[in-house]
Amino acid sequence: MAGECLERYPRLYGSDDRLHACISELGVPLSREFGFHQWDIRGNPHGLLAAHPIAPFVSIHHVEAVDPLFPGLSTLESLKLFTKAMNTEPRSFLQRAVCYDAIQKLTFSVSLGYVVQVFPNIVLPRELERSEQTYVAWNRVNKRDEFDFDTRDVYRSVCKKPILFFLKDVKKDGNVTLSSYKRAKRTDDLKRKVFCFPRSPPLPYVDEIQISGNPLSENWHLVPRRLCCNLNQTRNGTLGLVVEQCRRGSLGSVSDSL
Repeated sequence: MAGECLERYPRLYGSDDRLHACISELGVPLSREFGFHQWDIRGNPHGLLAAHPIAPFVSIHHVEAVDPLFPGLSTLESLKLFTKAMNTEPRSFLQRAVCYDAIQKLTFSVSLGYVVQVFPNIVLPRELERSEQTYVAWNRVNKRDEFDFDTRDVYRSVCKKPILFFLKDVKKDGNVTLSSYKRAKRTDDLKRKVFCFPRSPPLPYVDEIQISGNPLSENWHLVPRRLCCNLNQTRNGTLGLVVEQCRRGSLGSVSDSL
């Protein structure tokens, strides 16, 4: 039966797609683990890592087929930093937090252990949950229906693109996880070239973001929820953020900040 089934799907690319098709014919349900990434993609993985689902991170595969995870680092150096963040605080690794600056009308989207995205406008959580399609499928097809999760197009306007702060280092201080994220200048340079800023760019005096992360409870994944974050003061070019589980009564949404 297996051989006949595989022959019915010659148009499918790779063994994973064909196996899934044959299992569907049998009518056997599969348990989907949102933290497990087969990662049959090529190109820039940023969109997936910045929009990890609200679930414990399990694993990724085929990392040799994607660009280095962090700009300015080789693939090996990127993986060393990536695994350092993962080993330092496994529970909160790649978990999401969203907060807003009501005065400057900025949106902060945090993916712990990877990146902080600062959008120059208010972006609602529903849009941020969708993965920005910075990558293509394993068969090199760049279509949204190639993926079994919701994606969104890359911002065409340079002025709408977020300012990116990528992980620089991470360490433990007692129960608290301290991680620093360095500003990627390339996006700023592009925005200046097309005159996105009539006066000055967002966070003009911030070169680094320091995140203080409180530990998650052992059973947080049983009732998973996106994390909450709060902005602290900027000192010596460093902006402070506190990321933690949302407290009772907190909506963890735009209404908390605006």
